Amino acid sequence: MTAAVIDPLVGAMLRCSMCGVCGRYLACAAYAKLLRAWHHVYGALESALDAAGLQLSELQRRSDLELDIASLAGRSWMETTPPSEAACAYADHLTRLAETEPELLAAHVVVRYRGDVLGGLRRGAVIADVLGLPVPEGIRFFTGGSGSVARLASALRTIERPIENGRAADEVQVALAAERQLYGEACAGLQ
Repeated sequence: MTAAVIDPLVGAMLRCSMCGVCGRYLACAAYAKLLRAWHHVYGALESALDAAGLQLSELQRRSDLELDIASLAGRSWMETTPPSEAACAYADHLTRLAETEPELLAAHVVVRYRGDVLGGLRRGAVIADVLGLPVPEGIRFFTGGSGSVARLASALRTIERPIENGRAADEVQVALAAERQLYGEACAGLQ
C-alpha cells in the first residue's frame, strides 16, 4: 500500500472512531471490508503463483487475513462479507494472467507485497491504535506471515529485476489502479 492510498482510509477511520462507539463500529466495518477484499485478491494471487510454480512461503498472506477478518467480522465472515466488485475484478485479472501470461504476475507480486507487507509493518500499528484493536488482532496481515521480512525483501529484489518497462511496467500500473479502487470502496462508507 502506498502512503497516498492508505492515508485517506486511516484518516477517515480516525474521524469515524472519534465519533464514539457507532463511529468506531463504522471504521472497523470499513477496515473489515478492505481486508475481505484483500483476502479475495491474495487468494487469487497465491493460487496463480502456485499454478505458475512461483510460490514462496514468504508471500503467504491469506491465512493472516482470515484471522484478521474473523477478529473484526466474526467467524461467519465469509458468508456475511462478500468481496467487493473491485476485488472480484482484480482477482479475475490475476487469474487470467496466470492462464495467459504468468510472467506478468511478478509485477503484482512486487506491488502487493512491497506495499502491503513491507510498507504495512508501520501502518498496522497505526490502524490498531486508531481502531483500538488488541495487537495482533486485526493486523496480522501487516505484521505476520510465514517468512521473515528479510527473506521477503530478498525474494522481492529477485523478482523486481526484470520489471523495468513494457508489459510488466503496465501491470504495475494495473496493480496500483486496483489498489486505489479497493481503498476507494472501503472509504466510501466513511466519507
